[in-house]
Amino acid sequence: MTITIQRGSIDDLHQILAWLQQEYEEDGRGFWANRTIVERAVCEQYDLWSAVHDGNVIGFQVGNYAADIISVQKAWRLNGVGRTLFEASLQRAKRDAINVLEVECYPHSSLPFWQKLGFQIFHSSNRTTNINARYIIEKAHKLPLNAALANVEIDFFDGETGLTKSGAQYESPTRTQRVLGAFVDSKIIQLERRVIGLNDLMRTSDLHVSIIVNGQCHYSDKAKYDDAQRLGVQRDRVSGHFFIDRIQI
Repeated sequence: MTITIQRGSIDDLHQILAWLQQEYEEDGRGFWANRTIVERAVCEQYDLWSAVHDGNVIGFQVGNYAADIISVQKAWRLNGVGRTLFEASLQRAKRDAINVLEVECYPHSSLPFWQKLGFQIFHSSNRTTNINARYIIEKAHKLPLNAALANVEIDFFDGETGLTKSGAQYESPTRTQRVLGAFVDSKIIQLERRVIGLNDLMRTSDLHVSIIVNGQCHYSDKAKYDDAQRLGVQRDRVSGHFFIDRIQI
């Protein structure tokens, strides 16, 4: 079966709304109640993507990268349409240097679908019954041949319990990552893979970062500070997570 993923059009919207309404009238389920979100995705936000087979829209996704809504027409479920929509969004994310895709699993019965795609549940700070899941997009880097190597340890951690310039100790880093690096020159270290700082508190507090190279700490403070950026800390423009490809010491 050939499925084409295309940017949603007004004609696509009409087809989608027709089968969403039909499914809602049949069993009271689906995203008919969220039709205004789908309409805005075409007319305002331009982030509706349609799965098309033989000229018919059989599924759709709201969201250029992570899906705010993903739905497949009832007759076409279990045919890989949802996976095809996800894989297309994953390629767009890789193209645009997005590091993390985050979704809310609604209805809760959709969780197995996301888990099959590689999403993992993460803890939210909003203290609701929502189930949030994320997919981390890994990126490997080639290290220069015959370069001097460096052992790098990077900790991303919650600012409320973090290590600051005053020297206070922190507890339980959000994610401690040990990677190999290679000196491109005397000051720049290329990491073997992208290191991503995941804020499990959903960015409600400032994330801190600690950067240690060959046992020497070069930075330990807020990841958003200019000094961190000068060292190589960058921020994903969509998900808001910090990441590091290179370190400049």
